Amino acid sequence: MPASPAIVITDLSTPPITSPTYKLEVTAYPEAKDAISNGLLRLRTDHISGAKDLTTTAVFSLMSGADGDGGEQAESQERCIRMGVERMHAYLMERNEDATRTHIAVALRQFLYEKGSVQDQRRVVKILTLSSSATVVNALATVLETESKESGDRGLNIQLKVMESRPVCEGVDLAKELVHRAGDVGATNRLHVEIASDSIVAILARDVDAVLLGADRISDNGNVSNKTGSLPAVLCAKMLSDKVSVIILFDLDKISTPGATDTYREEENDVRELECLWDQHPGRTVKPASWRTVLEAPNVYFEWVPAKYIDRYICETGILDLNGIREQSEKARRVERQLFGCFP
Repeated sequence: MPASPAIVITDLSTPPITSPTYKLEVTAYPEAKDAISNGLLRLRTDHISGAKDLTTTAVFSLMSGADGDGGEQAESQERCIRMGVERMHAYLMERNEDATRTHIAVALRQFLYEKGSVQDQRRVVKILTLSSSATVVNALATVLETESKESGDRGLNIQLKVMESRPVCEGVDLAKELVHRAGDVGATNRLHVEIASDSIVAILARDVDAVLLGADRISDNGNVSNKTGSLPAVLCAKMLSDKVSVIILFDLDKISTPGATDTYREEENDVRELECLWDQHPGRTVKPASWRTVLEAPNVYFEWVPAKYIDRYICETGILDLNGIREQSEKARRVERQLFGCFP
């Protein structure tokens, strides 16, 4: 069998011609324009990072934009802006280091001990996941670190099956990060990673104990929006493994206000992410004009997993049921109204 050609990713650092144009108007603080514009560009062209990492990037961009000197007249306003941005940054750092690395990981570890089977004095747990969620990586890395410190020759052995998550293969990034962090804490003997294409999800899903997903957002009725491929993974696992549980790891701020997802529209992204892989397959030459006229290539990043397929929601406060999600959704709406005024 001939060797597979190397994958060459097209430069996507600039938006395609067909993308809408966004113009940043800065009047009060013109010196902040470059910092904020660069930050927006980084956010717009980052198609790999999860929502938490993108939020952190956004806060750092705001902090950079607040570093300029706005003059004496703007000094008071600037001080307030910087104070607010710094507090947001402190909150994000606390959330990442405290909540994810403790509460979520503790709940996940306890759940994993309820799954799997004992082999050679260790409990082997088979997990299917995809994409690259910072919450999922941090939780798994913390579980491995805890096991390495506390369980000796016993404890958990995690067999992780990762869908590579086309088109930009961020599932590979998740696997690399987790292997790196497992090595740092001496836990590589507790981790086995299998990466495969999204197309064989039905094979990967056979006999898994858990499907582990992050969340881009969660509706007030418990439906979860996550990377495309999540729903096929869940459906295949539910069909092929009687013992499987679908677990969502998330931060509370992923829960939307009531009705916020009613106007949700699928986000289509740069078709060049797909096309750059097709160029490796020689075939009949097609005139570009004809190709563009008849071709439609949706590149949708997110899809919904209905709540009826989800067995457990784990966040920084512990385990939530659907009533807890609805309560948090209502709380988010109250906070929005308190901070920003009434909304219809």
